[in-house]
Amino acid sequence: MKNNKNKHMKKFILMFVGFCLMSHSSLIGQNYIKAENLKWNEITLNEKHWQFEDSFEIIDLNNDSSIKIEGKSVSKIKLKGNFSVKIKFKDASWPTILFNKNDSATYEEVYLRIFRSGMPEAIQYIPVLKGFAPWRIYGFEQAVAKYNSGWNTCRVDVVNGSAYVFINDEKEPSLTMKQLRHNAEGGYVGFGTLYGSATISYFKYAKIDSEIKINLPKDKEIISEWKVSQAFSLSQEALNIGQSLEKFSYPKEKKLNTVLWEDIKTEYDGILNISKYRENKDSKGNANYIYAKSIISTETEKTVKLTFGYCDFAVIYLNGEFVYSGFIPLKSKNDFLRAKMDNQIQLDLISGENELLIISSGYDNRKEDGGWGIFAKIE
Repeated sequence: MKNNKNKHMKKFILMFVGFCLMSHSSLIGQNYIKAENLKWNEITLNEKHWQFEDSFEIIDLNNDSSIKIEGKSVSKIKLKGNFSVKIKFKDASWPTILFNKNDSATYEEVYLRIFRSGMPEAIQYIPVLKGFAPWRIYGFEQAVAKYNSGWNTCRVDVVNGSAYVFINDEKEPSLTMKQLRHNAEGGYVGFGTLYGSATISYFKYAKIDSEIKINLPKDKEIISEWKVSQAFSLSQEALNIGQSLEKFSYPKEKKLNTVLWEDIKTEYDGILNISKYRENKDSKGNANYIYAKSIISTETEKTVKLTFGYCDFAVIYLNGEFVYSGFIPLKSKNDFLRAKMDNQIQLDLISGENELLIISSGYDNRKEDGGWGIFAKIE
C-alpha cells in the first residue's frame, strides 16, 4: 500500500502483526461468559497493527479509526484455545465473522443477515469447507436477532468446541452452536461482508481460561455410521430428476460390484455432510451421486418410524424395495429452501438384518451452493 487512504475497495485481508493475549474469565452456568468479566484488547484498524492486502479505505469517525469494506472480505488474527471476539459495524446488509481459519477455504463463519432483522434466519452458523458453504443442511443452526438501523455489535465466544453469538451486548446469546463442525484448535479470525459494504469501527478480542467440558447427550436412535460409496456421475438425461426420481432404481449386481464402500461416522447430531468426503460434481460439471447404506437389526418383525432429512435429493430403499423419493429445489417463490430434517415414513422390518439404502445427490450444488448431506434416525 502506498498510503492508508486507498479507496475503491473490493476485497481485503487483514493479518494481525503482533499482540500478546491477555486472559481473564468468569464462566456462568450456561458455559458462556459475562461480557463485563472479559478483559478486552482492541486492535486499532491501521497499518501500524495490521498488514493489509488488496484495496480498502481507512476513515475517521469522531477521531476513531475505522475501515470501510465492500464485497467478500476477510481479516485475520490468530487465536488458540478459548476466546471471544467482537466487532462494531454499521451500513451493512450481510456482514460475517470468521474464526478457526487455518487455510484460505476452511473455517467457521457466522452470517449476520441485517436485512432479515427480527426473523428466524437473521443469524446463522456455517462451517465452510474447501470454500464451500453448506448453509442448506445446517439451516437449523440459525436464530432470531434484532439489529439497529445504525451501529451494531456482534460478539462470538468460543469455549471448548462450542460457540455463542451475542448481538448488541445481549445478556443471553442469540445463537448457540453446541458443537462446532470443524475440529480446529484455533486459527485466524476475522470479519467481512458477503454483499454490500460495511463500516467497521473496532475489532476486540479476549482470551478465556476455562476447564469446562461440554458433554453432548447422544441420541441412540440416530444412525451414526454409514457405508458410503464413491461418487458416480449423473447422466445429462438423469438431471431431470424433479420428474423422474423413481428411475433411480436399486443398483443391480453389476453396479454393486463396482462400489467401493467407505465407513463414515456422522457428526454428533447424525448429519452426514457428504460434501466433506465426496466432490459434488464431476470434471464436466455434472452432478455426482452416492449410495449410503446402513444395516438395521431386529429380533422380531416390527414397524418403525424413520425420521430423515436430505439435500438435495434422496431415493430410499429398504431391503431392495422402494419406499421414498424426494427433491428440494434451491428456490421456491424467490425464497431459498433449506433441508428439512423431520421427514417421516414407516418401515416394515423383517426379523434379522435389514438394509437401508439411500441414493443421494447435491443436485443443485453443481453451482456449489448450499450443501449435500443426509440424516436419519429410527424410532
